[in-house]
Amino acid sequence: DIELIRPEPLTKLLNIYPNPFNLMANLHFSLSDEQSVKIEIFNIRGRLIKTVLNEVRSAGEHTTFWFGENERGERVASGLYICRMVSGSYQGHRKILLLK
Repeated sequence: DIELIRPEPLTKLLNIYPNPFNLMANLHFSLSDEQSVKIEIFNIRGRLIKTVLNEVRSAGEHTTFWFGENERGERVASGLYICRMVSGSYQGHRKILLLK
């Protein structure tokens, strides 16, 4: 018998799709163990636009969503944004393009 061995999940910001997006972006990430995770969206000037997620999640792969809105629930302008994930000692960034 062949036993499949899956690697342990790494804490990492994975893919964002669709990218570019119009209505909703799927933000995929993985955690090596149960830990606090924060996912934020910044404009290209470095200003915080939206905290998408700030909670403890279990180990494994997860998905959260950004609907192209700021903290007040208002749609933001088309353009390039930065998605940042911070969890433990990990910090990762990905570019995301919003097109209307």
